[in-house]
This record gives sequence, C-alpha cells and structure tokens, in this order.
Amino acid sequence: MPIYLKVREIKRLSKVEKLKVVSKKIKSKL
Repeated sequence: MPIYLKVREIKRLSKVEKLKVVSKKIKSKL
C-alpha cells in the first residue's frame, strides 16, 4: 500500500473519530 494512501486513510479515520467525540459532547450537553 502506498504511503500517501495510508496517510489519507489515517486522516479520514481521525476525522471520523473527532466527529464522534464532538457528537458525544453535544449529546452530553443536552
């Protein structure tokens, strides 16, 4: 697997994780 593809995948995964964290914070505020 080329490195740049790996990097892209990692970035995408970290975005998903951030979204999960943000949605959890929002839910806890409600």
